[in-house]
Amino acid sequence: MRSWILTRPRSCAPLRSLLARHLADRPRALQGAHRLATGETRTPSRDDTSGEDPTPLPYDPELLDAIRVRLAAEPSRERGSVFGGGLAATNEPVYLCGLLAAWGRPARAALPELLAALPRHPLPVSRALADVADPQADAHVIEALRAQAQQGPPATRQAAASALHSLTGDADPLISVLSELLSKRGNGLDHTVAAAASLREAARPLLPLLHTLLAEPPQSRETVPMIRAALGAAALVWELAGDEQAVLPVLQEGLAWASRAWGQETVKRAAEVARLLGPAAEPLVPDFLPLLDDPELAPVLVLVLTSVCPEADAPAGLARTALADRVLAAARPGSYARSASVVLKACVALGPTAFTDAQLDLIRNLADGDRRIVGAGLQDRIILDDEHFRAEARKVLRTLTVDPAGS
Repeated sequence: MRSWILTRPRSCAPLRSLLARHLADRPRALQGAHRLATGETRTPSRDDTSGEDPTPLPYDPELLDAIRVRLAAEPSRERGSVFGGGLAATNEPVYLCGLLAAWGRPARAALPELLAALPRHPLPVSRALADVADPQADAHVIEALRAQAQQGPPATRQAAASALHSLTGDADPLISVLSELLSKRGNGLDHTVAAAASLREAARPLLPLLHTLLAEPPQSRETVPMIRAALGAAALVWELAGDEQAVLPVLQEGLAWASRAWGQETVKRAAEVARLLGPAAEPLVPDFLPLLDDPELAPVLVLVLTSVCPEADAPAGLARTALADRVLAAARPGSYARSASVVLKACVALGPTAFTDAQLDLIRNLADGDRRIVGAGLQDRIILDDEHFRAEARKVLRTLTVDPAGS
């Protein structure tokens, strides 16, 4: 039997009040509140028609005051070990800042405490300031972030520059630090490329460095972070320049990781980027076809094939019903949430005409069967992720069974 216990309570007011009174002594409760505030623990209802407030942990003045006191007291208390206080206690600044960021502008009263904590915890505080501050009224916050973006290690400068960009639209400080990181080719290059991708059109000044990264020999991409950085750069170069000659060889490299141990995630990422190319990814079809036999890879590859041949009854010579069989074979108990989600996306991409009645029955079983499909991942997320998967499966089923004649 599936449990329905892990749902959001109708009112969070008692929780907020209790947490506010005991904030210093309840690090794991603070961690749970942070997850509520950021929506990590939201469980969709069976029909998602409850009409409830989508904010899982609404703003609360009493809890805000307690957070301000805790941020101000943080420098004076001794930092315990991870084993003594637990990881939740060690991550307390992250959770405090995460709550404030989730509330946004209503938490502006905490700006003095956030600014005081900025030098000590530049990463979480910068992210909170980006959501809490008012760029029209809080010039002193912008000045503090601009100063932080010019000093310290690249990671802290990047966090401040990113917050500055969010508040003001000024991308120059962030472009400066990302250029430095792209040139150094150090650890975390994949995260650097991801940060550049978040700038979208504003990342255009980084194109020469991104092209240089793609032009490096395959031997420079023997580690997972390096190939992921190259694939991220390929996606951004395609978005900004449409340069398929620079992008396709790197995608072929990523697909070739299927023969390596633990290479499936890299193949999936390469396929995701290839999907962005649409018909321009057709030269990669011969690389896709042998990989369809792997149930873990089939759904994302089907997504690519339907984008390469969007109107074809048989993409790459394979009937859509046959592709549906490959996709549904991947929906197995014990899956990770992300893998299960791709199954549903691939079903939608194949369209209603691809599915037989028997295949639709399989999707019904995914939505309402007794066995959970999502059975891997973080222990406190599995049930929630599976309920979300089931809700999405019901939506997909309605999409696939719609009467094309409208009757």
